[in-house]
Amino acid sequence: MLTFSKTEHYHFDPSIVLELTTTFVCSFDGTILYWSEGCAHLYGWTASEVVGRNADDMLSTVLPIPLRELERELRCNGEWIGDVRQVKRCGSPVTTCIKTTLVSDTEGESSAFVHVVTDVTASRELEAQLRKSEATLSAVIDSLPVGLVIADPDGRVLRDNAANRKIWGVPPQTTSWEQYGEWEGYWPNTGKRIAPDEWAMSRALFKREIVHGELVECQPFNNGPRRFI
Repeated sequence: MLTFSKTEHYHFDPSIVLELTTTFVCSFDGTILYWSEGCAHLYGWTASEVVGRNADDMLSTVLPIPLRELERELRCNGEWIGDVRQVKRCGSPVTTCIKTTLVSDTEGESSAFVHVVTDVTASRELEAQLRKSEATLSAVIDSLPVGLVIADPDGRVLRDNAANRKIWGVPPQTTSWEQYGEWEGYWPNTGKRIAPDEWAMSRALFKREIVHGELVECQPFNNGPRRFI
C-alpha cells in the first residue's frame, strides 16, 4: 500500500496506471510496440514475448468491417470502436470491444495506433442467448390462436401477437394507459365508448382485477367492420 504524509509531495507516474489497463500500441503495419500487464493477463503473452510481433497475426483478429473502412474512419475521426473476435494464447476465443485511437508524434504526424481493450465475451454470449430466447418467445406468442397484448406497469404496450393484429389491425404506439382511448371499443349493452380506465388492461393494472369473459365491440384501426371480442 502506498503511504505518505500530508507534507510530502508524491510524483504520480501515469505509466503505472497504464500497466493496469488492457492496452497495447501498434505501428501502422501492426507491429506491437507496447503491451500492458492487462493485456498479458487477458491474452496470456507477456510483453517480452509479443513486442515486435504482428498483433493481428498473433491474435487471429477478425474485424467486423473491412480493414479499409476501419482505416478510413480512423483518418476521418481519429478513432474507431467496435467488437472484434480474437484468440488467446491458450487457444480460447475471446470477443473484445476495442477502442483504437490514432496518435501523433511531437511534430503532429500520425505515428501509431493505441488499442484499449475490454473483454466482452461473457456479455456478448449472454446477449446472444437473450436474443435466441426472445425469438423463441415471439414465435410462441405469435402462434397462439387468441389475441395477446402485454403491457408494463404504466400501461405501455410492450408487444402483441399476430392474432391481436388480425383483430385490431396494426395498433398505434401506446406508451401509457391514458392512450387506451385511441383503442376504439364499445360496451355492447349500452353502446357507450369504453374509457381508457375502463379497459380490462387498465383495471388489471390498477385495481388488480382478474377480467375474463367480458364482451366488447371493437373498431379496428384499419377502419374495417366492427367485431366482438
